[in-house]
Amino acid sequence: MRKLVLLLPVLFLFACNNGSKNTQIDNDIDQSLRDEIAVLDQQIVDALANNDVSKIKNMMADELLAKSGDSIEIILEQVSSYVTDNQYDIINQFHTTGNDLAEKIVLKSGADSTKDYSLVFTINNEEAFVSLLKLSIGYNEILVSTVYGKQSDGWKINIIHFGLFTIHGKTANDYYASAQQKYEEGFLMDAFMEMMVCMDIIYPAGEIFLYHNERKMNKLIFQIMDDIEEQMSFPLPINEIQGKPQIVSVYPQTIDEGIFPMIDYYTTTSIDDTLSLMTENDAIHAAMEKYIPGITLDKKYVFYRAYNDMPDGVTDLPFYGLVQEAKETEAP
Repeated sequence: MRKLVLLLPVLFLFACNNGSKNTQIDNDIDQSLRDEIAVLDQQIVDALANNDVSKIKNMMADELLAKSGDSIEIILEQVSSYVTDNQYDIINQFHTTGNDLAEKIVLKSGADSTKDYSLVFTINNEEAFVSLLKLSIGYNEILVSTVYGKQSDGWKINIIHFGLFTIHGKTANDYYASAQQKYEEGFLMDAFMEMMVCMDIIYPAGEIFLYHNERKMNKLIFQIMDDIEEQMSFPLPINEIQGKPQIVSVYPQTIDEGIFPMIDYYTTTSIDDTLSLMTENDAIHAAMEKYIPGITLDKKYVFYRAYNDMPDGVTDLPFYGLVQEAKETEAP
């Protein structure tokens, strides 16, 4: 049986003391300070939109510049290539004072379904300000996580992270909740695909941003994988079709309209014989619910890749792509 293999970065939030003596969140922060930080936040976003790496580097603390070296320029240039305007939304802001430099600072968000996370970091300043900004890049959003430290000559960037925060407007928490529902309904592959997307965005600011559901997320995806391996043996032959094409893998395909299943399969029908291939694919699509429940249910599109050699996930093989569109039901 072909094993489903998914390597996951597992980070657990261990109990630790809050190294901050005093913290205000969002509207509890003095407005004049928020206005001061807003100028800095806008400078960062403007610099990203204009690919002005030097502007952001000039805002960084000496310690960060020394630690990051040349890599910071590569990261900033990569992020800048996706940012097309200077608009942003604030997710959360935190102002901390009386920080103990010897301990980690732990800042906890509220209990909102999209904001149940903790920030965990160390900083060399007794006063710090954290801004979490959301920037749109097509159908995705990135999170810009900036920790400013108050120095004698003003606020300097001590920590800055960029990461994918949402895909089609949904956070890792949203995909986790959807996966739970699919799992409870018995749609294992749908749940697995939701969790694959979840894992793509589970750490939008590296190890300093930790969702409170992180352990549950990691537990659920392994549980789903175990259940799939118990119930389905890949490659999965479609026995009622001549030649018995074999389903090799299923994974999410993201396009502008949403996220849909991509199904790779092996077939003895030549991928050069497109007419026969389309006829066979119609039969495969019609049989999919029998083998993978839920995989075509309420899906606007289901994508397929047909191979004449068995895909191994490593070798680049020729394939023929096909798409099945949901049939619209005519009104009575």
